[in-house]
Amino acid sequence: MNLYRILHLEDNPVDAMVIQSHLASSGLNLEISQVETELDYISALEGEGFALILADFTLPLFDGFKALRMAREKCRDTPFIVISGTIGDDLAVETLRQGATDYVLKNCLGRLVPVVTRALKESEERAARQRAKKALRDAEEQMRFTVERIPALLWTTDRELRLTSIRGAGLFSAGWQADMIGKSLVKTAAGQEDFTPVEEHLAALAGNKVAYDVTFNGQDYQAHVAPLTSVDGEIIGCIGLAVDVTERKALEMQMRHAQKMEAVGRLAGGIAHDFNNLLTVIAGYCDITLLKLDPNDPLRNNIDEVNKACDRAAGLTRHLLAFSRKQVLRPKVLNLNTILSEMKRMMPPLIGEDIQLVIELCPDLGRVKADAGQIEQILANLAVNARDAMPSGGELSMKTSNIVLDHEIASRFESGQAGPYVLLTVSDTGHGMNPETLSQVFEPFFTTKEVGKGTGLGLSTVHGIVKQSGGYVSVDSEVGRGTTFKIYLPQVDEEVVEVDTRASPTALLTGKETVLLVEDDNQVRSIAATALEMSGYDVLVAANGDEALLLCERSNRKIELLLTDVVMPRMSGQELSTRLLKMRPAMGVLYMSGYSENAIIHHGVMEKGTEFIEKPFSLEALTRKIRQVLDKATASDAQDSAPSLRMPAALI
Repeated sequence: MNLYRILHLEDNPVDAMVIQSHLASSGLNLEISQVETELDYISALEGEGFALILADFTLPLFDGFKALRMAREKCRDTPFIVISGTIGDDLAVETLRQGATDYVLKNCLGRLVPVVTRALKESEERAARQRAKKALRDAEEQMRFTVERIPALLWTTDRELRLTSIRGAGLFSAGWQADMIGKSLVKTAAGQEDFTPVEEHLAALAGNKVAYDVTFNGQDYQAHVAPLTSVDGEIIGCIGLAVDVTERKALEMQMRHAQKMEAVGRLAGGIAHDFNNLLTVIAGYCDITLLKLDPNDPLRNNIDEVNKACDRAAGLTRHLLAFSRKQVLRPKVLNLNTILSEMKRMMPPLIGEDIQLVIELCPDLGRVKADAGQIEQILANLAVNARDAMPSGGELSMKTSNIVLDHEIASRFESGQAGPYVLLTVSDTGHGMNPETLSQVFEPFFTTKEVGKGTGLGLSTVHGIVKQSGGYVSVDSEVGRGTTFKIYLPQVDEEVVEVDTRASPTALLTGKETVLLVEDDNQVRSIAATALEMSGYDVLVAANGDEALLLCERSNRKIELLLTDVVMPRMSGQELSTRLLKMRPAMGVLYMSGYSENAIIHHGVMEKGTEFIEKPFSLEALTRKIRQVLDKATASDAQDSAPSLRMPAALI
């Protein structure tokens, strides 16, 4: 049962007792506070709230009208009932006119309980209505607040397609103004690009729901129009909603582009695998032919030209693998300043005399972990593009710096990670690119050059190398104002590893050890076996992993080296080496492949210590690598007192 607190203004103790006795018989849960003076009355009004005020009309130096005015100032909605023994009809009517709820004569207290009960009930109902109204106002305000801020545009029209309301935070971007209310969509659309096609609204007036896409003020919107009906179901106009989907469409385009690149990458990887085998065979037989030809034989020039063509074809294959991020990287801790300093000597012949080269090196540049050869390829590709963009000369600048990417900037890149990076900036003062060209600049086979003047793989190669190295690349360009590429490579807290740049011998290196050659491609297997035999090695040949295992099980001969392709049907080279090393733990392992998507390479990066030769290779490079691996194994055996416990680095 609700507790009702009542303020009772009465200076006569007997009257107060009688009145409160009547109230006690009402059955209501009442708490009565009695006051006798004006000061006590004022103090009570300023205290906690009361559900009802009962007041005598005639008080010393104080009357009911003054008490009523004070109550209405302090608690406007609290019921106020006058109880008096002297009030006449005129005074009673005046108290009601001034805001009293009711009045009761002291000689008619039988009315008191019904009057009080009714006043409390009406007060509660009034309070409930006020709470409901306030809740409705709050809800409407919240709805208005929400509608005004949602990233959409909402509107309604009448049956004549005149705008009756416009709402939403999309107003500004859509170019709509509040003064458009009352105007006809037909007239608004006449002679200009229209955000709200009239045909769709006419269809809505016919009872249909219509969805459509529209581009307005450079933004993409998805709009919906539906009939607006009255309470009895009559169509009285249209209601429309348009959502800005510009960002969503950009993300969808980015996703489709990534999927396309993945598909092209898989195709490129498959092509490169077979193509590299063919190039290995062609280059191998060229090498054998050159070894057998007399130094003055005129056919040597022909073979040299074939070799050059093989080199160019191998370069294209590396481009394919680079943009598809399936090339084999041999990362080392580097200082990019060192590479730029070395490239400075190579750049002038590449870019020509009309282009000024400016190199700015950060003195305290951070270190990165990357493949030095691939970084050089990036610089060369960007330099060639810059040269072609400045046919009349200009300036090519290369700059290194340290930068920290925060989460906001990193989020602009696909899978971007915040942290410290080394920034390589390459800028030119060439003719620049328009937005359409800029949006396709990293796509494979896209080129603005004439047929035969470019493969369209240069910048896609740059993008692939950077991504495979864990970095990001961006480009900024404007027609007539040049182009700037920014390459971000993550910094590492490791010491720089010096790269051995000594010239390699050109003759085939010989040996007498036994080599187990495992290769599923017949021609590659044949040319590799021929080269090894010419170099003095005892060669055992197998076409696949099963043959190699069977050969080792049946032979007691010591096998110093396993030379195996990585990508083979039924059993990969890595699985084969794992099983063979259990039988012959002292055997060295050298992998060969032209494709990095395999078990010994993770994300295109060679496992530490793995011995590997990349196809296509020359016979000189093959024999040199075999000699290097065998000599390394021999040196390791000389220092290892328990050779049976040594495991090749490929399995570490």
